[in-house]
Amino acid sequence: MKAFQIEKVNDTEYSVIVMSTSYINPIDEIEDIEEYLRKNFKGKVLFDMLLKNGISSNRFIEAIFDGEKFDLQSFRALSKVDDRIREFAANFYRCHEEFLNNSTLPKAYQFLIKKGKLI
Repeated sequence: MKAFQIEKVNDTEYSVIVMSTSYINPIDEIEDIEEYLRKNFKGKVLFDMLLKNGISSNRFIEAIFDGEKFDLQSFRALSKVDDRIREFAANFYRCHEEFLNNSTLPKAYQFLIKKGKLI
């Protein structure tokens, strides 16, 4: 199973979000992410590391993709993201409970996310 799923998003400053799908860091599969993005994308990418990092200050990571590869100097953790992104993430994980089950999140957090009470 891949450690990530790439989602397209509208009406935010990020048109692409890389969602974590397990406790494995999606950035470990950066070459696969770059290969996918090379087909038709250039710009800022947001990584949602919820299943790896939990609900912490380094949950969301931003990076610049130049159309060929990521600028490794551009990676930075974001302490705040737009509410629309959080809502998108909440819906994504509610629809993919199997990913929550394959995470390092405590069962209580998983339950709250599934019920739409936490994100």
